[in-house]
Amino acid sequence: MATSPSRPKPPVNPVHRSQVTWQIVVPMALFGAIILGAGIWLAVTASGHVSQTSALASTSLIFILAPIILAGGITFLVVIAGIYLLAKALNIIPFYTRIAQLYIQRLGINIHVLADRLAAPVMVGRSRFAGWKKFWQQIRSLVKFKKEN
Repeated sequence: MATSPSRPKPPVNPVHRSQVTWQIVVPMALFGAIILGAGIWLAVTASGHVSQTSALASTSLIFILAPIILAGGITFLVVIAGIYLLAKALNIIPFYTRIAQLYIQRLGINIHVLADRLAAPVMVGRSRFAGWKKFWQQIRSLVKFKKEN
């Protein structure tokens, strides 16, 4: 049973971890909170509390926004799961991509050898034709040289 090679664990740099936190996590959380707050603010200001119709409008707004929020949450979870699974897959992918690369290189070599075998008779024929052509050119040039003298 073949074991996959272990991946070396790089040392964790605290400066890098801090940069990831401040340059990726905090801005994403901040903008997510801003967008969520803007949606809530729009829902609150749209209701108006003027009459019974505004209460019905607020209720319908909730029924409109709830599926959108649910779909966004599911999409978010799918993206997070994809990122997690991709990170897990990166531990085994290099081993199998190397195997695939070796098979493709082997296939390329076999195709190259086959193409050389198929082209060999044509190359031999053209080479012989070129040799005979050059031979007769040399003979003609010798005959012309002797006629001129």
